Amino acid sequence: MILEKVFQFMEPLDERLKRKVCFMLIELYLCSNQPNKAFSIISFTEKLLFDSKSEKDSVKPASAATANETYKPRIQQYKLRCFLQLKSIKACKKELKMLNTMTQTGGMDTYLCGGPTDTTVYLKAQFECMKGNYRNSMKILGSAPGTHAPFLKSGQCVPAMYFNNLGCIHFYMRKHNLGLFYFQKSLEQTDEALDMLPQKETGQSLSGRPLQTLTGSQRHDLLHNIGLELLFCGKPLQAFDCLLEVVQVYHNNPRLWLRLAECCINTQRADNEQLFKMKLKAQDLVRGVAGQGSHRKLILKPMDVNSYTPRSDGPSSALPNATMEFATLCLKNALILLRIHNRDGKKKGASTQELSTSNQEDVQIPAPPGSPLGPNEIANLRCSVLACSAYVALHVGDTLIALKHAEMLLAQPKLSGVHSYLGHLYAAEAFILLDRISDATDHLTVEVSGLSMRIPDDSASEDKEDNGNGSTNNLVEASWFPNTLPVAALVIQYNLCVAYTIRGEFEKAQGMLWKIAPLFKSTSGLTEIPAHLMVLALYLQLQLGHTDMAKAIIKQNFPSLRA
Repeated sequence: MILEKVFQFMEPLDERLKRKVCFMLIELYLCSNQPNKAFSIISFTEKLLFDSKSEKDSVKPASAATANETYKPRIQQYKLRCFLQLKSIKACKKELKMLNTMTQTGGMDTYLCGGPTDTTVYLKAQFECMKGNYRNSMKILGSAPGTHAPFLKSGQCVPAMYFNNLGCIHFYMRKHNLGLFYFQKSLEQTDEALDMLPQKETGQSLSGRPLQTLTGSQRHDLLHNIGLELLFCGKPLQAFDCLLEVVQVYHNNPRLWLRLAECCINTQRADNEQLFKMKLKAQDLVRGVAGQGSHRKLILKPMDVNSYTPRSDGPSSALPNATMEFATLCLKNALILLRIHNRDGKKKGASTQELSTSNQEDVQIPAPPGSPLGPNEIANLRCSVLACSAYVALHVGDTLIALKHAEMLLAQPKLSGVHSYLGHLYAAEAFILLDRISDATDHLTVEVSGLSMRIPDDSASEDKEDNGNGSTNNLVEASWFPNTLPVAALVIQYNLCVAYTIRGEFEKAQGMLWKIAPLFKSTSGLTEIPAHLMVLALYLQLQLGHTDMAKAIIKQNFPSLRA
């Protein structure tokens, strides 16, 4: 960085130039999500501004008082922004209290005089949002005094920031349609501000535009937010188009590649619960009728609810389309990026213990346009990518690849309950497809411990206790099925019944199926027994030679048919 080199030769510079270099370097560190480095420059700037020795050389009278009134609120805002990026609630509360004191005594002057400016109000709103007080955060945003400079002078479109912040708050409140509305409003405000600039001329870098407006467009950041909200709103195709434009700019973000893969997966299957609510019809079960009278027989139709035909012709899967083949490429990119950052961390020469105790920036992965990923977020992201990779590989028929990803998922040192559950399910399905039933049953006899997306955190540091009151790290999860432990255990047991059936242990499978079939209605809230359970029961009765029971199942569920 150029300013870092300038900072090394600060001694012969003029006092005024020193201040400008320090403030710009702090701003750059904050914009690049490096709060620890910003803290070191803030400490140096405080000594430069408020140290008694430097004040003796000042030409202006009463310079110490002037420096305190002019620069102290600004330094305080920088400290607050650093602590907000570090998500340290106790430190934020302390700094915000000091900033409020300056605001009350500073009056309604300019930004540097510590008045209740938009910057101060937005920092307060972000602090309340970090604590989970979303309604209070919205009220604080609405109280902004509007003291900001116009776009052509400051290069920042404050109305766009306001609507974007409202969209973020509603995202955490799980009001995704309303959040989408505010993000779209923010994008409209950004476009209106950019329309005020003169048109670019060929060969001219500025074309009469003010220098500060060159970075005024936040279009791709807003498209990223819009894409996420569209994904949560159940519109994966529209979300795919938005995120595809964003990934061309932020291609080094592994989480963004995962979101693109999720768009492809949701396009293929929007809701897993429909598999359990699917009502079996006569035409879905019976292929035809053969014979007459006492020799009349029903020819049953095979049912595969997970059928997927891989693309053998048409355009290449490398072309951006919301398909499972393109999802495979997205997930490969995400895994490659995670491995690159992991390898870069090991190249620093630190041992495992040193890496675990190093500062936060050493274990972070940049994820623009968002904040860098911390250690727990990296672990959770890696598990999510591996789970999606196993799921997609099973869909496209890459059984060995699916098994590899499922085993890698289960081998992760930090594993959430839902990832452990999915890992065992995907590994069991892959083993069944490979005709390794014994290995599959080993995965289907595990106890379901939980369905939470949170990974176990063994750190007992003060930061963990500090973040206990906040909810910035709360995961905004989409509803999925099964969503309760009893139903998840029933799904495991159903798959175990299928494994026993394939191995030829029909009586054992029948006994287990009779136990779990009624529980599906009582524990999951379903009005009918799932179709695949009914087909499995019918198959078992036929294999055991219980034709009367098979006929009874058909007559009870399909009165129009007569076997």
